[in-house]
Amino acid sequence: MIQVANDTFSNPAIDKRILADVARIQSAWLQWIAEATEGDFDSKIVETLVETLDAHARGYLGALNRENLLPEYTAYLRRVGMALLQNAQQHSLLQDPYSEERLRKMAESSSEYILRKRSSTSEQQEGEIRNAVERLRLEFREQSKQSLEWRIQIRMRIETRFEARYRHWAAEAMEKVQRIADQPQPTTVVRREVSLERLARNWEDIEISLISDERVEIRIGSKIETRNYAEASASRLRAASTPEYPSTGSRSRQYRAHRPLLS
Repeated sequence: MIQVANDTFSNPAIDKRILADVARIQSAWLQWIAEATEGDFDSKIVETLVETLDAHARGYLGALNRENLLPEYTAYLRRVGMALLQNAQQHSLLQDPYSEERLRKMAESSSEYILRKRSSTSEQQEGEIRNAVERLRLEFREQSKQSLEWRIQIRMRIETRFEARYRHWAAEAMEKVQRIADQPQPTTVVRREVSLERLARNWEDIEISLISDERVEIRIGSKIETRNYAEASASRLRAASTPEYPSTGSRSRQYRAHRPLLS
């Protein structure tokens, strides 16, 4: 898996899915190397890298949930593709087999150098290695040239396929965002408390009971509230200024007050 820093599209769940997909791709590659069933080596390299890019694109698409992330998604995917290519050139399939480092390792592992190493100083050893590297460079000059041409050709094929996949996944991302936008949004229901006074259609609907020396019980249908005298008076003042509140007739007659029987 290629690690490219990004907080939006990288999280443990996504990374685990990508790791699993990449592991399957690598397993299929090794099986093909052990026993090639179809296709040529060059095409298999290209397909393996394209499938690895797709594994990353598919995983990161899961984190795309709004339109303003589209540019970031496509740019991030391109950075992943560049990282895949660089990794293949430096550590994997497209590595230069005749690089300075490779030639030096070949020189250090030669039997001549190993035999003379113990009897030589550090400066003499370094000089022998440099001379051996130059001899190997001349020896493999033609192979190095052919390898470079091959790697350039393969890189061009990979870059062309990557560009096609970038555009494919950009289209997938746009369609996903559109599907999210087309989904019906949940309706937010705002619940409002209805004051007791607004439940009454007529003054006759209101019944007030004196339940103590300090509190009254107000009943409108099945709705019951208890208030002290100050609250009840404030409620009447508010109700008088409310258009929905009953406003016909004499209030002294419309309030039916009675004191409950005391045992």
